[in-house]
Amino acid sequence: MNMEQQQKRLLVAGAFIIKDNKVLLALRENSSGDNGFYGLIGGKVEIGEPIHVALIREIEEEVGLLVHPQDMHMAHVISFRHVDGFDIVSCDFIVTHWGGNPINKEIRKHAHIAWFDLDNLPSNILPRHKEAFELYKKGVYYSSSGW
Repeated sequence: MNMEQQQKRLLVAGAFIIKDNKVLLALRENSSGDNGFYGLIGGKVEIGEPIHVALIREIEEEVGLLVHPQDMHMAHVISFRHVDGFDIVSCDFIVTHWGGNPINKEIRKHAHIAWFDLDNLPSNILPRHKEAFELYKKGVYYSSSGW
């Protein structure tokens, strides 16, 4: 695999931050192909960074919550081809304990953040995030899409 091919493959992590049967989602803007969609809190895993550490960092950067590794557990892994041409592996976790109150710290990337009932997710949620949660509830922990 050459360097150009490696740069087109991304590892990302997302969090289903859940409280009282509601999930915290961010309405994306200025985010390359996902604008206008609600999505999980999370982002890219940096080179040399463990996945759980990246997600803890992203949660703090995006919504100001402090999460510990023991407060998160694996929900689903999906590999997919993004509309911008990147091959992405997304590791999504369930987070039910944290410190602090969520605030939108990335106003250039998120129009706002909001809580949504898990049984009534918004119609404009990223389809892969909705699918990941539905599969997690069925005990399916891996899927692929868009190939």
